[in-house]
Amino acid sequence: AWMMDQDGLVTGPGKSRSGGNEKTWDLYGRPAGSSSWKNDKSSQDLAAGSDSGVDRGGVSGGDEEQEDYMVSDGMDVGSNANEGKGGEVDEFFEDDEYEMDGSSEGDDEEDEDDFLLGLTPGATPQEAYIDIWNEGSDNLSEDDFLELEEDYHLVAKTGRSQQQSLGRSLDPNTKYMTYLPYAGLTNQFYGMLRAIMVAKSLGRTLILPPITASSHDKSKQNQPWSDYFDLGTFMQLTGVNVVELKDLRQADRFSSIESLNCHITCGFGSLRPLDFTAKEFLRQWKFDLSMTQLEIETTEFNELVPALRSQENEQMLCITNGYKIAVPTKEEWDLYGRYFYFNPAVDRFFSAALDKLSARNSLQQQQRLYESEQERSQQQEEESLGLDEEKQQQHHNDFDQSVDTNDQLYEHMNNAVTTNTRHYYNNNNINNAAPPGSYISIHARRGDFIDYCQQQFPHALSSCLPTTQELASKLNDLLVSDPSLRGLPVYVSTNEDRSEELAEFRSMGWQVLEDSFLEASERLGVFGPMMMDQVFMAQAQTLIGVRTSTFSRVGVYRQEDWYGRRAFLM
Repeated sequence: AWMMDQDGLVTGPGKSRSGGNEKTWDLYGRPAGSSSWKNDKSSQDLAAGSDSGVDRGGVSGGDEEQEDYMVSDGMDVGSNANEGKGGEVDEFFEDDEYEMDGSSEGDDEEDEDDFLLGLTPGATPQEAYIDIWNEGSDNLSEDDFLELEEDYHLVAKTGRSQQQSLGRSLDPNTKYMTYLPYAGLTNQFYGMLRAIMVAKSLGRTLILPPITASSHDKSKQNQPWSDYFDLGTFMQLTGVNVVELKDLRQADRFSSIESLNCHITCGFGSLRPLDFTAKEFLRQWKFDLSMTQLEIETTEFNELVPALRSQENEQMLCITNGYKIAVPTKEEWDLYGRYFYFNPAVDRFFSAALDKLSARNSLQQQQRLYESEQERSQQQEEESLGLDEEKQQQHHNDFDQSVDTNDQLYEHMNNAVTTNTRHYYNNNNINNAAPPGSYISIHARRGDFIDYCQQQFPHALSSCLPTTQELASKLNDLLVSDPSLRGLPVYVSTNEDRSEELAEFRSMGWQVLEDSFLEASERLGVFGPMMMDQVFMAQAQTLIGVRTSTFSRVGVYRQEDWYGRRAFLM
C-alpha cells in the first residue's frame, strides 16, 4: 500500500495488486524501474520537480483557484480522442507538491518544538502533559500550558475508543462508493456529478468528499457541499442516495489516521500522480491511502462501470478520480447537475447582497447626476460672465436650444446604442420591461487563464481571453437586439487582480463583485465568494461568459434550464 508522510502526502513506494500479480509503484505512480510515463512529457516534468503545465491529451498543468477549463465547441484545438464525451473538458491545474511557504506544516515542526521543550517527540497530549508536570512549565507560556491542559482533559474525556471512524460509521446493510476530489471548484462539481452517475449505476450510496482547497487556494480548508446546495431536494428529485463524509467521520487534531483503499481510475495513481487537491483532501482527513488497479485501464463510463461492478464484495468502493470519466456531452448535467439547487441560506444571502449592490448603485448614480449638474452650472456661469443683457439673453436662447438638441441626440443614442457608448445606467427607459432588481452578468476569466489561453488558443483569444473592450462590444450587441436590457446594472464576476484592468471595468460603469464589499467569505465560508459568483451568473437577466471556462458553462446551463433565458459565450 502507498504510505503517507507526516504531511499526509503519498510517498511510496507501495504495491498494487491486479489479477493476483504484485506491481510496485514509485512516488509518481510509475511502475518501479520505469523511466517515463508512456511518453507523457509533462509527467516527466512533474517527476523532475516541475509544478506547472497544461494537461491536454496527456499534458499536465495548473489548476485554477476559481475555475477550470474546457475545450470550446467548434474550435480547432487539435485531435481529441474523447470528442463528444465528458472527457473533452480539459482542465488546467497545478499539480505541485504540498508546500506551505517553502516548508511543510505538520508533525516535523511539532516534533522540533517538542525537542526544544524537552518533551517526548510525537507525544500524545496526555504524555506531553505528564512530561510538563514532571519537568515544570518554565519553558512554556501560560497560554500554551492552559491549551495543553485543555487538550489533555478533552482527550482523556473522549477517549480513543469513542473516536468516529469511517468504517464503523457505515450501515452494514448498505453498499457505498466514494472518490478523491480533483482540481478546482467546478472540476470538483463535475467530478461529483460523474461519480454520482457511476454510483447510481452500481446501486451504491455515494459518500461526498467536501469541497477542498486547490493549489491556487491558500486557505487549505474544506466545506461540505450542503453549505451551498440543497442535498435533500436533490435526492428527492433524482432518487440518488448521497451522504457527506463529515457525517461519517471526524477530521480534527484528535482523529486517528485511517486506511483508505481506492481503485486506480482514469490513470490517476498509475499513469499520472494524484493532483494537489486529492493530496490535500487525504492530508486534511488523515487517510492513509493505498491503491489497486482494476482489470482494465479506461476512462470510458460504459467500460468502467462493469469493471467496478466486479468489486461487489467491497462495502465501500473508492475510485481515485471522477472528473476524467468520459460521459456523453452534458449528460451529467442533464441527469443530475440541474437538480443541485442552492440552499435557502445562500438564496437569502444573495438577496441581501443584491439589495446592497442596488443601494450602492443608486448612490453612485445620484453622485454622478449631482457632479454633472454642478459642472453644467459652472460652465454656464463662466460663459455668461462679461456678456451684456442682450448677449446673455441670446446666450440663454442658444443654450436652451442646444439642450433640446442634445436631449434629442441622447435619446437617439439610448435607443440605438452605438458602439461608442461606454456607460449603461438606468435611465427609466419606458421600453425596459425587465423585472425590478434585474441585472446583467459578465464573467471575465483572467488570472492563470492568461497563460493557458495564449498557449492553447493563440488564434482565438477572443473566445478564451476576451478583452474588456470585446466584452463591451458584445454587450452593445445585446442591448441593440434586446431593448429590455437597456439601463440594467452590469455586475462582473472575475478573478482579475490587476488594478488597471479593474479600473477599466469600472470605467464602463460596471460593478465588480468584490468579497471585501459583499462579505460572502465571512457569512458563507471560504468558498462563498465563488459560489456567489455562480448565483449572480445564474439569476442574471442575461449572462456573457467565456467559452473555454467550465465556470462560465455551468452558469449558462443554469440560465437555460432554471430560468429559460439565453446566455452568451464569447
